[in-house]
Amino acid sequence: MTQPHANESYFRCPIASDCAEARLKIGWRHVKVVVQDASIDGFTILVPAKSAQRLKVGAPWLLEFDGSRIETHAQWFYHGHDGTTQIGLRRMRDVTPVQHIGSWYTGLLPSRSHGSMTDSTVAYAGLTILLFLVMAMPGLGDQLGTAPRIQSAASSIYLAIMSFL
Repeated sequence: MTQPHANESYFRCPIASDCAEARLKIGWRHVKVVVQDASIDGFTILVPAKSAQRLKVGAPWLLEFDGSRIETHAQWFYHGHDGTTQIGLRRMRDVTPVQHIGSWYTGLLPSRSHGSMTDSTVAYAGLTILLFLVMAMPGLGDQLGTAPRIQSAASSIYLAIMSFL
């Protein structure tokens, strides 16, 4: 029996043996496989004889190879004389989790997941800050009795931050 991928028109790139190890996830089971070649359309893998018995055809398989996770579908099988099974896998979709590239300041910026600052939120924050400033002023704050308390709280916070740094 000839290999079905020999007559295809697209290029198949052979994979070096030192980086050809992969893992095939079939349902809840994991099978160690060797990736022989790859193309834009799929992969050719080699499955050991004892692991070939655990293969379940019908559902998509997840190939974890070279830091990526690809959902695949078995396209063809070839049983070798030594008991190994060569399988042609067709790529269905890439399910590799996207790595979030961020920085220390990205948490400070509003995002869609946390909601955005609306005009009413900004107005409420501004009004609250203005109220505290008025209550801390020496003239009105002294008459209300709030200025010394707010000033001591602000100095305590300032001293705590300075002792932390």
